[in-house]
Amino acid sequence: MGRTGGDTMTSHSDVDVSSVAGTRNLLTRRVGMVLVLAAAVVAAATLQILDANPATSQTTGISALRTEADLGLDPGDGAWDRVPETELPLTAQQTSYPFGGGSVTAVTVQALHDDESLYLRVTWPDSTSDVGTGAPEAFSDAVAVQFPSVAAATVPAVCMGQASSGVNIWQWRADSDAGPPDTMDEIRPNTVVDVPETANEDYPARVVGNPFDAEDAGAVQNLLAEGFGTIGPAEDQAVAGHGEHDDQGWTVVLRRELSSTAGGEPSFRMGEATDMAFAVWDGANEERNGLKSVSAFATLALSNDTVPGAGSGWIIPLVAVMLAAVVIAIARGGMRRSS
Repeated sequence: MGRTGGDTMTSHSDVDVSSVAGTRNLLTRRVGMVLVLAAAVVAAATLQILDANPATSQTTGISALRTEADLGLDPGDGAWDRVPETELPLTAQQTSYPFGGGSVTAVTVQALHDDESLYLRVTWPDSTSDVGTGAPEAFSDAVAVQFPSVAAATVPAVCMGQASSGVNIWQWRADSDAGPPDTMDEIRPNTVVDVPETANEDYPARVVGNPFDAEDAGAVQNLLAEGFGTIGPAEDQAVAGHGEHDDQGWTVVLRRELSSTAGGEPSFRMGEATDMAFAVWDGANEERNGLKSVSAFATLALSNDTVPGAGSGWIIPLVAVMLAAVVIAIARGGMRRSS
């Protein structure tokens, strides 16, 4: 009887221990499943708030969010602080002579639209501000964005397009943004120009009609090309821009109306994606013409989603706290049942 009772007690004890262990294992699995679900919800909420799509990011997609802010050309406008950034790697141009460049390894791109105009903000590191081109050995910092002449996600030749597929190029130059000096004396104090008195001896390029030197040219040239050696100014110089330099480098904002009736210039419409590529020139590295850093094509698409408000940053922490509370409640409930 004693031995039988002892065996019975041992058997009941074994059953109780295994039952508790099984319950704890089940609870652990449930908590793990809840944690995985919570992480998925937080990730989904984050992507939704930032208007990010993992598949799109793999193909270097850039979404132009809608903004209700009264945007100008100020690169430091606070509206850009809440706009997702996309970094595009750059490499030296090796497609056409002169080969080279490549001193700038990446640009960061942001995009906005206000239902009327497209805004692009481009930043890149550059320790020097090169804005003077008054000497043969001086070159300007610059950035350009290139689109197919007809908005589409079809890639033309990345350098200047081709005869069957032209491109539209917006090129911002630091020297153009800074504007011309007041007189030629600021560039070459001992310059003497032997021309008729009726000519503008300070600006001979302007006299002969060079569009780059037009008084109202602005900081951005709107250009068209259909292959190497074919680049030239578009009839409508409708692109505006402004850049600022600080210790981190250049930040440039480019703006153009979404719609264009001019030949060779794309219109940007909701629901349509178009390719775009970037190029950067570092004047201090004597980069000009084909000596530049270039990106592969990325895809730009207008979005109906608006820029997150200034207070939207609390949403993700709130969701995380709520999910943590749910996990703790489930865990406590399971522990009570197991006891």
